Amino acid sequence: MQLRMICGITFTLRGEENIPRAGAIIACKHQSTWETLSLAHILPSPSFILKKELMRIPLLGWYMLKLGNLPIDRAGGGSTLRSMLRRACKLADDGRQIIIFPEGTRRVPGMSADYQRGIIALYRLLDVPCVPVALNSGLFWPPHVGPQRSGRITIEFLPAILPGLDGETFFSILQEEIEHKSNQLHDKVNGPCGG
Repeated sequence: MQLRMICGITFTLRGEENIPRAGAIIACKHQSTWETLSLAHILPSPSFILKKELMRIPLLGWYMLKLGNLPIDRAGGGSTLRSMLRRACKLADDGRQIIIFPEGTRRVPGMSADYQRGIIALYRLLDVPCVPVALNSGLFWPPHVGPQRSGRITIEFLPAILPGLDGETFFSILQEEIEHKSNQLHDKVNGPCGG
């Protein structure tokens, strides 16, 4: 409500029937701060995988840790990844939705995707459905700045990718589904030529 009043930004939620109520992986396109704030309210029991540096922010960092989020040191190597995976398993077993941004950082809409392969380990180990999430938030709230343009953000929860696929097949399907749908949502706002 505050975003609508202050910035003129509203949002449409699509694919609500695909939102899991139990343990699952939520693999979301990452274009702005908007989805970080909004997924915490859309999902029933979210837990973010986030960079450790965010934990150093006074008050916010303590709050994020208390909520059961999973900080990761991106330079920490294999032992850091194994520790995060163990904690993610426990949270998924407790019915939490583990949110990961597979690109690892916010990207400008239309920029070529660079998905990180760590999501394969998460998918294989947790053995829970993975719900791809597409959006167009970067058109209104670009990466690394505040809201810039009023309008309606669309976020869409796509059908879950069930556990059991081999890692490469999963990775390919995930990237194709998120990118294809995010590009469609982008084109509905700007037209296919970016106008």
